Order: sequence, then C-alpha cells, then structure tokens
Amino acid sequence: MLQFDAVERAAFFRNVFGYVSYPESWGIELIARALVAAFQQSAPAVAAAVANAAAFYGQHAAPVLLGATAALAAWRVVDRRAPMDAYSMAALSMCLFLILTPGFGVQYVGVVVPLLLALRIRDGFAVASMAGVFIGLIYLSFVTSWSPISTRHFSFPPAFGAPSFATWWLLVACSVRILRTRRWDVPASSRA
Repeated sequence: MLQFDAVERAAFFRNVFGYVSYPESWGIELIARALVAAFQQSAPAVAAAVANAAAFYGQHAAPVLLGATAALAAWRVVDRRAPMDAYSMAALSMCLFLILTPGFGVQYVGVVVPLLLALRIRDGFAVASMAGVFIGLIYLSFVTSWSPISTRHFSFPPAFGAPSFATWWLLVACSVRILRTRRWDVPASSRA
C-alpha cells in the first residue's frame, strides 16, 4: 500500500505551490511582451514597469492559478442559483488555467478540447482547430532535418504571436460562454 508520508507531502507542496512555468508568447505573457514592445521607444519607464510586472507574475502565478480554481469551486458551492455540471466545471477550470498561466504547453491545450467538445461541439472544434494550426506551426519551426526527421525544441518564434493569441482568446470566449449558459432554471430539488 502506498503511503503519502512527509517526504511525498513536502515534494507535492513544493511542486504545486512552487510551480513556475517557462514564460512563453502565450496569453498574459504575450500581451505583456506586446506592451513592452509598444512602449519601449516612447515610454521606456512604462515598458520596464510592464516587464517587471510580467516577471513578477510569472514567478508567482501558481497561487493565482490555484486561487482562481478554488474560487470557482467555492462560487459553485455558494451560488446555488447557478448550478454547473461536472463537464462545465472541469472545462472552466482548465480554461482558467490556460488563460492565467504565463507559460504554454502543448499538452495543456489538448486537455481542454474533449471537455469543450462535450459541452458544445462548435467550441471544442474551434479550439482544437486553432490550437492545431498554432501547434503545427510551432512544430514545423522546430524541424531541423526532414530525412531523417529531426527537431530541436526552443521558444517559438514571435511571428506565431497571432495564432497564439487567437487560441488564447478562443479560450476566453469559451469561458464566457460557459458562464453565460449556466442553468438558472434548474428546480431547487435537483440542485446538488
């Protein structure tokens, strides 16, 4: 039988609360980079402040990610007028993670697609398609040789900012749609 002793607990808390993703041109980090570039010449102090704020957020994003998910769960329990099914809660939690994370991982976007497909096929298909284009472009840029195929992984080029932002923005739109389509008309007797 496996035990969750003090060593495992310490490692778990260190990994969860000390999580620092590699900053990438995704979401909040992408917006910060665009603002830094926009203000670099005209207002260097603003650009430096945005860069410092983005770096601080990148180092301390884990509590924000955990707090957002905990707040969502708490809201689900407290606001009994707006019950959400498990698919909605799971999709919204994963979308929140993807919206708020300063880093990017291919596997992260892949996790939310089945949940979105279960809720609304159009949303799942839109996110899967845009993420597929975005991730496909990234992997094509990693190819160093076609025969035999070989890749070298590094930060994705700034030119992919548009498909990155489009994918991120679709997740924001899906989250808003999930929140707007809460079932207000569920009878009190069926609320859990």
